[in-house]
Amino acid sequence: MQLDNDYKNMSLSEGTLRNADLIDRFAEFLRDNYKTGYAAVAAEYPEMDQYDSAEEIVKYDVLDAEELSELVGMLIWELNEIAPEGCYFGPHIGDGDSFGFWEVTEEQDSDTEGNEKITIELTRNELRVLLEVLDYEMNQRQTLSTSSWDYQLTNGDIVDLDSLFTELSEALRKAGHKN
Repeated sequence: MQLDNDYKNMSLSEGTLRNADLIDRFAEFLRDNYKTGYAAVAAEYPEMDQYDSAEEIVKYDVLDAEELSELVGMLIWELNEIAPEGCYFGPHIGDGDSFGFWEVTEEQDSDTEGNEKITIELTRNELRVLLEVLDYEMNQRQTLSTSSWDYQLTNGDIVDLDSLFTELSEALRKAGHKN
C-alpha cells in the first residue's frame, strides 16, 4: 500500500519530540490508514493496545526510554512504507519537530558544501539499526539543556543529525519498495 499524493507534505506531528506524543500520533495514523503496519508494530509492542495512550505507558514505566525510542523508530519505519511516491516520512528538514510525509527535493540529493556522496550497500535490517541508533542519539540530545542536532566527528567535521536521519529514512523507504 502507498498513500496517494494528497498526503505529500502533510505533517502528522508539530511542535513536540516527546516519545509519548509521537507514538500516539503515529500509531493513530497507522491504525486508521495502514492496519497491516499497525498490527506489525503492535505484535512487537502489545502495550500499545493494553493502555489508552502512550502517556500511560510512560506514566507507569511500562517501557524504558530506549524501548520508547525503538517503538517510535518502528512506527516511522511503517509510515515510511506507505509514504507517497517521492516522499519520506520523518522530521522536516529545517524543522526537526515537524514529522510528516515530506517530498524529496533535488536540493536534498546534492551536498552544497562539496562533500562527495558515496554509495554503500546495506541490508534493510542494517539500515534500520542505523536509524534506531541515530534516533536514540537524537533523543538523548533532547534531554540536554543545550540541545543541538550538530554532531562533531573525530576528524572535526560537523554533521547535521536531523538531515542524516532524513536521508537514511528515505533510503530505507526506497529499499522497502524494491522488495
